[in-house]
Amino acid sequence: MAITSASKALKRLSGALLLVALGSFTGAAISADNPLDGMHRVGKGKMNWLWLELYHASLFTVDGQYQHGRYPQALEIQYSRDIEAKDLLDATGSEWQKQGLNEAQVKAFLAKLAPLWVDVQRGDTLLLVASDESHGEFFHNGQSLGKVNDTGLMQAFLGIWLRDDTSEPTLRAQLLGETSCDC
Repeated sequence: MAITSASKALKRLSGALLLVALGSFTGAAISADNPLDGMHRVGKGKMNWLWLELYHASLFTVDGQYQHGRYPQALEIQYSRDIEAKDLLDATGSEWQKQGLNEAQVKAFLAKLAPLWVDVQRGDTLLLVASDESHGEFFHNGQSLGKVNDTGLMQAFLGIWLRDDTSEPTLRAQLLGETSCDC
């Protein structure tokens, strides 16, 4: 009888240790404290409009190297001035129109982003962590704003900065680590 009790206790202890180990592994894979844990900067750049500095941006991947279509990827933007969410959405829509998206698609994508995005203040960060081509999560100053599940939206959003035909080729080159930035 003592052997049976010891055997049951050992099984319970093994199960508990397995749960702790799995919990530790899961926590290591996705950090609630820092969504960029395990990622390395590919490059960083600065966006100006006329003579005004708008933001600094950084691109991250697991190995610090960018390859189109390889995930996860993260794009972090630190704002140099206060910008209302509506203005961020308008600028995003304008960039998508430059990419050739039709009006209906732009409106559909913006409708998914509008409930998530917030006004930003100087020094705030917005971060997109794209876990794959369809799934991403937006963060504001490290706090989750929500998740998006839409292949077209993920590609269009990252494409604002990463497409070959981006409207800001200098910033793209900086993000990809092809040129340096004094930022």
